[in-house]
Amino acid sequence: MAREKSSAFEGASQYDVDVDALTHTRVIQSIIGDVALVHDRISGQNAHGADVITHDGTAGRGSLLGVPNNQWIGANLSCAGAAAGAAKNGDTGTTWIIAKPYWIAGGETEVVVELHTQGTPRRIEPVAYFKSSTTYADVGDVRVPMERVDVAGTVLRCTIRGLTSALRLFFIEVQTDELIGQDWFVDSLTITPQRQRAAGQNAPPPRRATNDYGVTIPSATQGVAHVDFDASWFADSAALDGYLLAFANRNINGLEECMRGWPCGGNLDYVHVDHDGAGAADDVDPARSRFMAHTRSLWAAEPELEWQIISEGYGAFLVNGYMVVDHTPTVGMLEWFAPYITDQVATTIRKVQAAMPDFQTGSSRLKWAILCGSNATNVNAATWTAAANAGGADGSLAVAAVSGSPTNPGGGNALQLATGSALAFTADSVVQIAISLDRSAGVFTAGENVLLGFCLYFDP
Repeated sequence: MAREKSSAFEGASQYDVDVDALTHTRVIQSIIGDVALVHDRISGQNAHGADVITHDGTAGRGSLLGVPNNQWIGANLSCAGAAAGAAKNGDTGTTWIIAKPYWIAGGETEVVVELHTQGTPRRIEPVAYFKSSTTYADVGDVRVPMERVDVAGTVLRCTIRGLTSALRLFFIEVQTDELIGQDWFVDSLTITPQRQRAAGQNAPPPRRATNDYGVTIPSATQGVAHVDFDASWFADSAALDGYLLAFANRNINGLEECMRGWPCGGNLDYVHVDHDGAGAADDVDPARSRFMAHTRSLWAAEPELEWQIISEGYGAFLVNGYMVVDHTPTVGMLEWFAPYITDQVATTIRKVQAAMPDFQTGSSRLKWAILCGSNATNVNAATWTAAANAGGADGSLAVAAVSGSPTNPGGGNALQLATGSALAFTADSVVQIAISLDRSAGVFTAGENVLLGFCLYFDP
């Protein structure tokens, strides 16, 4: 059997769809071939490796998803005095109040950054920027000033353009010399992909009282009930019977319901359902989904998505490599300092909750990154490890210097990064994510390595 399938989307000319136009065989052939192509592009079946729907910004692969990043901070940015003398732990100066790893998904080139605050501090000169996680080179616009955009002066905003996809480092940098004795409460941080969206109807049409559009019920092992047509149907000029039209129509209806997640044509009922593996509806923790959910629960080659789960910054750090508090701590940014371990043992230093998507776990695409700030030269792969847990086994790797990042007091790099892949996770569940640090060798000194930020993301 030579399956009828278009090599590229063909559609129909305006002459073929004009009022009272004849229905030519080529029109039916194009419809059947195009629908077969769409089926393979959403499922990856029939060895269709190209142009699958990944939402990566490539033309024809689905619209960009524009996943925002939101972080509640809820901390007072102020300085309780400062360390005596220049360049000390607890001193003021050029400071990262946010420093974290951040995954930029494919096709995303522009984000809007907002800090929502209470109060209007003087002369902190905030700037935002991205850097390469491997070379510390600039990514996109360089050191973009954040400006007050509301009358009260409590929302600071900027737009960063020219971004490219990869694991990046994101920073908000301020001058803290003027913060001594001030109170500046920071509520939250948002980083939102920014694009112009055409106006139009966003909500699906209301459901009908009846099921007027026919959709074939899939088997328990099918995503959609798709009927293939042999190309020999169109090999000569013989008349075409109603079977082709009827089942081509059902193929279209099935794909509409699968792709849109809404009853075909506004039918009263769904035909496609998430189910328990045997076909019985299960919308709580389904074994299989008949919708285009990128779970690979029914289609072994279904395209997988890039998707950032979480990216958070956990505290401030001086750009010159010093902590923003002393080791006690008694001076400096007492509500804002980056956390650090106090014993030479593996210690969970942060726990956060996140909802994990129902992506396949057999060959995990989940990656993680932990960013640390170091004020010593001996913080390296031989002495420190970082670990992450997302409901499965730990991922644990040594930290490595971010080449090109500022020099710390020990003569090394102020930024250290641990990155891992194939992290085990519990799918379709809210999990408690644990982040830990460990001084794995050598002499331990409190505060020589602090936790700045964490990122968890899917990258197939």
